Amino acid sequence: MLPSTLRLLIALIAGILMETYSVVPLSILYAVCTIALLWTILFVSTRIPIKPSMYLMPVHGCMIYALWMCTGYFASALHDPRLRHDWIAYHLQPGDQWIGICRSSAVEKTASFQYLIEARYLIHPSGSIQKCSGKVLAYLHKAAYASLPRMGDMLLISRTPERLSHHANPGTPDFANYLEHQHIYHQVFLDSTSWKWYRHVSHEQSLNFRTRLENLFNQLKTSFRNKLQFFLPDQHIRALAYALITGDRNDLNPDMIQAFRSTGTIHILAISGLHIGILFGVCMFILRLFRLSSLISLLVALVCTWMFVFFREWHHRPAERLS
Repeated sequence: MLPSTLRLLIALIAGILMETYSVVPLSILYAVCTIALLWTILFVSTRIPIKPSMYLMPVHGCMIYALWMCTGYFASALHDPRLRHDWIAYHLQPGDQWIGICRSSAVEKTASFQYLIEARYLIHPSGSIQKCSGKVLAYLHKAAYASLPRMGDMLLISRTPERLSHHANPGTPDFANYLEHQHIYHQVFLDSTSWKWYRHVSHEQSLNFRTRLENLFNQLKTSFRNKLQFFLPDQHIRALAYALITGDRNDLNPDMIQAFRSTGTIHILAISGLHIGILFGVCMFILRLFRLSSLISLLVALVCTWMFVFFREWHHRPAERLS
């Protein structure tokens, strides 16, 4: 029999998976959670004779597992915009304009610049303004822009976002599914006439430390990409090297990504606990060569490890959790 801690962990993970893949309606989860909670309170607070309590113990165990499953479900649902009443998909109408904040720097594509925009307000054709929430992946068509939006800029967009479309062909990478796991369900394609600045955040304005640091690393990534173009003329090899160092797979050929998946080596492109452990160990070994104290070596190694995680893109949750 599995240890009790492991069984509770399995129940917690099952709840997270149920929320991720929406296999159970929310109303059923509310009912199960209410029944399990009432049962647990009554079973603990009521004095039951020993013999009946032995028969009821398996039922009590199932209720405990149900509570843990509900805990995993609701803990995951805290970050799911679909469970919020102001999610943009619930209020979006044809012809709506909307205001959003850039939550990422520009990622250069072949014919566009990619941004992650957090929706804040909807402006309906009637003129009414409504608060909303949700993430939208925006593609700005390359044009002769005087300047590109920066992280923190607020944009007024006149084009209506559309739901992500899934690939129907089996065996091909489903980019929409990958985005939905990051709670991104909409995308929008913009040209120079379909957006304008609503509020421009200059570089000199006060930004938080995290934003400044992320901007710095984005500049380093751009510089690194340019260096690779000089040393690696082959596009596929250059994209693979860039993905291994920075974790950004956007330039990889979908066929190459599928080949990694088919051979079971896709983990090479993803940062893992093993990579972080090796990096931490190497940092500790190098610092010990300088005869630094254990405390200073530990602090410096932790800072270097977190800097690497940040460089590999902070918003990649697996890397952040594994650190």
